[in-house]
Amino acid sequence: MDIDYSREICIQHEARIVSHLRPIVQTICNGFKKITLRMEQLERRAEMESLDMSSTLFELFLILKLFLQQTDTVVQCAHNPYIVEFHQWFRGGIVYYLDVFAIKTISRVVTVLEEDDLRTVGKASNDRPKYSSSTGEILEIISQIKIFWDQLAWPDKDEMKKFLKRSIGDICSCCIFYADRLLSKVKALEGSPTSSTGGLNAAQLATLERSLMVLSNVSILIESLARLPQELGYSQTRASGGGGNGETVTDSSEKPRKTSLEQLMADEMLPIDGLSSWRQKCVRYIAEHVTQTTRNLVVACGEVSMNGGSPNGTGTTIAGGFFSSKSQPSPVENVERLRHWIVQSATLLREGLTEVDLHAVEQDLWTALETTMDEIIKKLLEKKDSLATFQRLRNCYEQITQHYFRTLSETIACSTIGERLETFSCTTSELIHRYYLERVRQQEQLEEPENGQLTVRCWFQPDGLQIKVLRAEQLRLPKDYKHSCDSYVKINVLPPDQFGSPALPELKTKTKSKNFSPIYNESFTLKINPVQHSLKDALLMLNVKVSELLGLSQKHIGECFLRLEAIPVVRDASEAHEIAPITIPLSLPFTIASYSVTALENRNHDKMAVQFLKKLKQKMGIAPYTMSTLSL
Repeated sequence: MDIDYSREICIQHEARIVSHLRPIVQTICNGFKKITLRMEQLERRAEMESLDMSSTLFELFLILKLFLQQTDTVVQCAHNPYIVEFHQWFRGGIVYYLDVFAIKTISRVVTVLEEDDLRTVGKASNDRPKYSSSTGEILEIISQIKIFWDQLAWPDKDEMKKFLKRSIGDICSCCIFYADRLLSKVKALEGSPTSSTGGLNAAQLATLERSLMVLSNVSILIESLARLPQELGYSQTRASGGGGNGETVTDSSEKPRKTSLEQLMADEMLPIDGLSSWRQKCVRYIAEHVTQTTRNLVVACGEVSMNGGSPNGTGTTIAGGFFSSKSQPSPVENVERLRHWIVQSATLLREGLTEVDLHAVEQDLWTALETTMDEIIKKLLEKKDSLATFQRLRNCYEQITQHYFRTLSETIACSTIGERLETFSCTTSELIHRYYLERVRQQEQLEEPENGQLTVRCWFQPDGLQIKVLRAEQLRLPKDYKHSCDSYVKINVLPPDQFGSPALPELKTKTKSKNFSPIYNESFTLKINPVQHSLKDALLMLNVKVSELLGLSQKHIGECFLRLEAIPVVRDASEAHEIAPITIPLSLPFTIASYSVTALENRNHDKMAVQFLKKLKQKMGIAPYTMSTLSL
């Protein structure tokens, strides 16, 4: 007789396995009850840790799987029909395993969070950010998930998809729970420095470091979870029923295949969106922390009190009593604290945030900073604070914009905060000169002369600046001036304090009577050396006036300006005839809406500022003329 003893023995052994193991496994697996976990049960971790993971059943499953693989070449198509479907015996056990795994994962998350000090344990690289110990544990759990499903290799594809969907959903929910607890931990530790930090801004920097670590933790979990469905094979095309032999037929739909993540999202099961939205909450928390800390330090540097009183008074600061628990630091200490915070925090943000996140944080910071600076400037102006305070505040602003806002360069360039701080930080003489530079820009924008025009010839030669006042044309008198046009030209260099001591003399032409287009034809020399000639933004101002009351009172017809740097230079006086005359439009200021004027108005204790403003208003016709001959 031709008998295959090996085949027969395997068949009989399969029958014994089915008769002995099948009812036992089914009884055990069908006896498992569904386990649910409520948040109030999280403290019962001892019970959660004692739950049986059914590892014995899993080992038995793997043994039966290996047995079928080893006997397949011998038995071929004569397998016992019950043992071919042995995985069905374990269905209840798999569901129970998923319940227990989810509960134990939650329990493990709570434990590792308590032990995590939010310091780096993984090395950062180009493809993976740094993470702390608790995230390392979560990544290990995800790795165990992969190993489990790879070894299980559940043969029923439809059921496998359901199991994977449940498993991935559970791990995503655990990660959201973990992320929420992470943020709560950071908030609980807010204001406390780490053991390794000390010195200036230790608590604030420690909070920033922790929050950046939390963001990095969540980012790496999102990346891992996004890859998980593909790695577990969830993206395989769903099988459809074929013949009665259990074969599957691949769906040949022409629709573009979705990625594993898109499939899960379409099935409305993967809560990874919740984790992503939580990540945005973390970014907002970082932005709020950086914004509030920077704002508090800036306010302290500006020494602005809420009640508008003295900086050394009892009023609390705009910062809400940021330094209320300590004696008030000096302005120098406040500036140093701010500088240290800016340098350290800006470095941490650039290293710990993506370009998109950095832009979001800087946008929030800039919005708050712009508002805060505007409030401080207004309060300092109301208090008529010292020049030193504005200079200190300008220094703070420059420090901030130097280290922050690299993604907002265009926004910063369009802001007026820097210009206002720079203006209010100037001395009175600097402010007056800034005003004249504004007048030069207005003159350059004139399309038609408003009050006539003046023609001159100017050049530099070795003995100084040569000025020849040739003529004026179409002079227009002030509306309230009822006398004849008796005009003359005054010549000044600006700023006067930059041209040595004693100051250069004020030059003046002879008066030309009863003429709206007078010819002066007078020459003057100002002893200006090459160094003074090269002064940045130095100006030559020519002011056309009319006199009345025997010369005791003057009114302005118009003024014009020349930049000294634009005046040509000749090597010898014999070359002067080559210099062409220049015709310049005459105009008067029509508004005092200027940061320079605002700053000058704030200095009513300064005699130079008061006199300048008085003459400016006289030029504009909004103040009466006096017998004073002080010249602008």
